Amino acid sequence: MSRAENVPREADTLCEGCGYVLNGLPENGRCPECGKPTVESAAALRMPPAWELGRANRGAAFFRVTFDCIFRPAKFFRMISVRPAGRESLIFARIQWTIAAVLIGSSGWLHADLMGGLGPVQVVAPRMEKLVFLLSLPVTIVATYAFFFVLNSIAASLTTFEATYRGIRLPRPVVLRALHYHAAHYLPVALLAVATVGGFKLFVIVSPRHAGPFEVTYLYVICGEVVLAAVYLFRTYWVAMRNMMYANRAEAVGTRA
Repeated sequence: MSRAENVPREADTLCEGCGYVLNGLPENGRCPECGKPTVESAAALRMPPAWELGRANRGAAFFRVTFDCIFRPAKFFRMISVRPAGRESLIFARIQWTIAAVLIGSSGWLHADLMGGLGPVQVVAPRMEKLVFLLSLPVTIVATYAFFFVLNSIAASLTTFEATYRGIRLPRPVVLRALHYHAAHYLPVALLAVATVGGFKLFVIVSPRHAGPFEVTYLYVICGEVVLAAVYLFRTYWVAMRNMMYANRAEAVGTRA
């Protein structure tokens, strides 16, 4: 029998500490594998996040969920329900991708300009040079958004494939749900990119004579931030998956305003 055939069913109750199947055990019992109280793995403990509980105070709910995702990721992903409430998580992700795409795309555009990659563009007329220069910004932003979308889809497929191979219950809808809220972690990365590139661009404008010697330092900082961003995003991705892989299904709670 392959490992894929050993994946627990969605109706099975798993221990959220070790993944042991708790079917048939009393509510006040303990997991035979790790000793965790079975009551701590109850599906009813998981609730939809504030973003999914109604359309009243939508802005406040967005900032609250974003804050919880970034600063309390383990608790957030440990508490959210597995079953989505419509397409709300995808809408949340699209907003986060858009914000991050604008910030990171603009930073990339400014960085290319600093390095001389955007101009001057040798075309027929000076007006065309300016037009091509300006159009490159929205193109960069759209390309960044598309990158996030494709990366999210690939990550979901690979995560589900590996989890199935290892006998872990992580169906693609659950993985996508976690990744949709994980999109909030692009925000700190985007803000750091804007601060670094924008700050150096301002330095070049204000004091061009003194900026030259710091160009190599600026490039080292950018490279270091890319590495740290990759580590941060992978780490928060793992936190999300770790706290969702043994989650038990529960009906969405709450009413829509």
